[in-house]
Amino acid sequence: MAKSFSITKHNDLITSAYRLSLTEMQIILYGVSLINPIDGKFPRKYEINIKKFGEMFNRSHSEIYYEVKDAIMNRFWDREFTFHDKYQTDRVGELVRAKVKWVTTVKYSDKAGFMKIFFNPEIEDYLHNLKNNFTTYYIKQIAKFKRFYSVRFYEIAAMNINKSKNNKVFFRITLVDLKDILELNNKYPRFCDLKQRVLEPSCSEINRHSNLKISYEAIKTGRQVTDLKFCVYRKEGKVVSDNKRKDITTQNDNQVNRVSPKTLEHTKNLTYLANTGWDIYEIEEQFYSFMKSKGVPKNIDAAFIGFVKKKVVSPPR
Repeated sequence: MAKSFSITKHNDLITSAYRLSLTEMQIILYGVSLINPIDGKFPRKYEINIKKFGEMFNRSHSEIYYEVKDAIMNRFWDREFTFHDKYQTDRVGELVRAKVKWVTTVKYSDKAGFMKIFFNPEIEDYLHNLKNNFTTYYIKQIAKFKRFYSVRFYEIAAMNINKSKNNKVFFRITLVDLKDILELNNKYPRFCDLKQRVLEPSCSEINRHSNLKISYEAIKTGRQVTDLKFCVYRKEGKVVSDNKRKDITTQNDNQVNRVSPKTLEHTKNLTYLANTGWDIYEIEEQFYSFMKSKGVPKNIDAAFIGFVKKKVVSPPR
């Protein structure tokens, strides 16, 4: 596809608890891809263009309309997700748990061949007008996935690597929390089954079809697996060691010259609006390599903004 559709979600939505079919997940992603997260108005309703949907997820065949309609009308209609409401706490200061349906209304016409979906307004704050604590990625990175869990692991991996601002990251999650996020609390009591049916196939798809490489290590407490330690890095970027990062320093101290968080958020928006397929963190690493070879500019933030504007004019080669 010529256009690179992007997904932007608040991280609380990425780590919320839900389980869908692959088609249901693609229905959500299709709608989210039509949202401009910094636009003034949230588009609560969207119409699924079946041709565009098929092209987006490599599913162009004669039965796709009926597959999507069946998913919407028979299953997705009742789907919900559970999360900690970031705007409300209880009497002891803990975040309140909320359970929310994805959609409120569905309209369709078999004769005209269209389906119109209305997002639940409760999720607007997690998809629109996002200022911080969000993750953006491109649909083309997950378009070839054949498993719902692969999409979920990809989002969690992308969230953690974006938070780190490095092109390689380690993060740890308890098995209890992971099964809660995937709504697998009552399934796969044996870790070997979870590994065979969820973890290994998902990691394999991510490594084969996306821009990320993911691996994990099972951590035991006694004889039981209690935690998973993940390693994620970007395929297209060389992993920069800590020693090399320290080469770019100020003349007066040992602090690494980095782009400010405010400027990084600003350039995320520039990259999103350009819609040419760039990853802002890949551009950031290229900028640091540029500084290493050409020298540290007087105003790093201004130099980085100019660097980004030149990069996003055309797609990555």
